[in-house]
Amino acid sequence: MISSLSETIINTANKNPKKIALSDPNENISYDFLIKQINKISHFLMNKTNLKKGDAIGIILPNCNYFVKAHLSIVFSGFVSVPLSSEIMPNNLSEIIRITKLKCIFSFVEIIKRNFLENVLIRNKIIFISDKKIKNKKLNSYILNLIINNKNYMTHEFPKIGLEDPISFMFTSGSTGKKKCVVLTHKNVLTAIKNIISFVGYNKKFYELITLPIYHNFGLGHIYCNLFVGGKVQLLPGFSNFNSLFKTLFEKKPNGFPGTPSGFKILLKIFPKKFLLCKKFLKLIIINSEPVPPSLLKELVSKFPNTRIMVYYGLTEASRSTFIEFNNKTKKYLFNSVGKAMPNVEVKIADKNKKKLNSMKKGRVCIKGNHVMKTYLNRAKEDRKYFDKGWFVTDDIGFLDKNNNLFLTGRESRIINKGGLKFDPKEIENFIQSFNGIKKAKVYLNKKDKITCSIAVIKKEFQGLNSLKSYCFKKLERSKIPSNFIIEKE
Repeated sequence: MISSLSETIINTANKNPKKIALSDPNENISYDFLIKQINKISHFLMNKTNLKKGDAIGIILPNCNYFVKAHLSIVFSGFVSVPLSSEIMPNNLSEIIRITKLKCIFSFVEIIKRNFLENVLIRNKIIFISDKKIKNKKLNSYILNLIINNKNYMTHEFPKIGLEDPISFMFTSGSTGKKKCVVLTHKNVLTAIKNIISFVGYNKKFYELITLPIYHNFGLGHIYCNLFVGGKVQLLPGFSNFNSLFKTLFEKKPNGFPGTPSGFKILLKIFPKKFLLCKKFLKLIIINSEPVPPSLLKELVSKFPNTRIMVYYGLTEASRSTFIEFNNKTKKYLFNSVGKAMPNVEVKIADKNKKKLNSMKKGRVCIKGNHVMKTYLNRAKEDRKYFDKGWFVTDDIGFLDKNNNLFLTGRESRIINKGGLKFDPKEIENFIQSFNGIKKAKVYLNKKDKITCSIAVIKKEFQGLNSLKSYCFKKLERSKIPSNFIIEKE
């Protein structure tokens, strides 16, 4: 087991002090400067606030250096990081504050104002650490740069943290529309990092471009791995600005590019010539977050013959459980597989009674290992449902072949996976049904992978689709707003 997150990253920084660790469109940060800034923020959190070890601190930011500095400062100091989408709206934030007892939030003033979050912060007496001054005297706010540049905040030793102490609360969709809060411990995260580094072979020459949202495990895990070995991370706030994406790819020439199947489909279909130019410098492509079509893998292997193409399977609750690498020698049937379990991970297939099934028999995918989450926060019933004698029982359906390769064939729940972002349609349905005049709502992905909502309305009370869409834009995260609404005929 790796000793600790803080100790390992600090040791790496001491060996590579002047090397660039993080880059975003606004700044480059060397390893020694990153540690100095983390130290200043940690000093502030531990000595200038009333926060106590184990308190939850939220991060509402896009992919940027500020996010990483905030996250590492939180977890190095013994607090619990709660990474959240920069699209989060008041209702969801209020619920998360209630569940986690959140005490402090790092964010941009622009995000807080755009998402109408000021009153939520004031009402819950949240410490707000921002990028600039906010004109609201009711907010208990501080400016990050003033903290970092304060000469009175001295270098100090980070506290000792136990392996079973929580490192982060990660939110994932529940089967009833209610959010599930996954409690990840330092042991869980360190084990997952070890698994990734072991299979991929990370070293100090790695330089990855990360467009994946780093408030999810997939993107955040790649940051951890690079900082552990002395690699370099280039951050972009998302995938949709293709001019910025290709400008970064061609100017920076990263050798690693993790992403989702949806993302790589777009690049191959809409920008084939541009994307193929990247094979000159891309040495590694890793795919996760949603099922990978075999046709996509075969196309990547064919067009990027000198690039390692990898897929892994995992969940927020059990990150990086199986891995597989594809090349032109891979047997055809394995292009449907998500690989084998890592040496310190166990995978089995179970029936409805949670009994182990033989190879080639379909059933629920179950996972065991030190990377599996500790518990769901405040949801004992969920724990009983999903845990069985040390095994985590997933919602995924699949089978193991005679060589223990895992194949996924479906899901037990209705969870929608859109471009790697997962959510329960029940959450959106419940929200839409709260609009005046709607009797029933059903949310699904159509054939074009667009979120669609079919609604049954009370004609005398329903105020029209324009009013409904406006209601959604004011209160629902952008990624969850249906693209199409269909009014059912009576």
